[in-house]
Amino acid sequence: MRKMEPQFEVKALNDVSAGALVIFHHAVAFAAINRSAPATQPIVTLAAHDARNGQFVYRYFDSAPPTVLVPTGEVVIRPNLHSFAPNVNLQPASTSLFYKDEPYLVVQLPIAEFRLLGLNTGALVSARQTQMDAFTAWEVGVMSLGEFLPLLKI
Repeated sequence: MRKMEPQFEVKALNDVSAGALVIFHHAVAFAAINRSAPATQPIVTLAAHDARNGQFVYRYFDSAPPTVLVPTGEVVIRPNLHSFAPNVNLQPASTSLFYKDEPYLVVQLPIAEFRLLGLNTGALVSARQTQMDAFTAWEVGVMSLGEFLPLLKI
């Protein structure tokens, strides 16, 4: 039997690890933990990339969790080292890759607030840090046949 490269699986969103890269409705997103969800709602939610507005948007689901496409191999986050900017002010609409002990993305919440999404843990934290080091150009993708295949370029 032939093997597809790169390999992906179709999973329910709640079966995905927090912080994981997923494809949802033809867009790249990161899985996040919804700690404020009632017991009847899904625990995992999404921070989906909105290319039109240049930001990541927090998406939660009132009903059953949707299915997503999940890479089964290694996911690589590759910052452009020439785009490094120290002490960048956090802004609600941002696609920069921020660093403070772990990589973070700025996520716009539906109620016009913003939070930081930790890509290692999938946890949303308040934007207490006013300045963080950042990369303004970066990409995330998967390895396929020994080569990097980008899925999202910022």
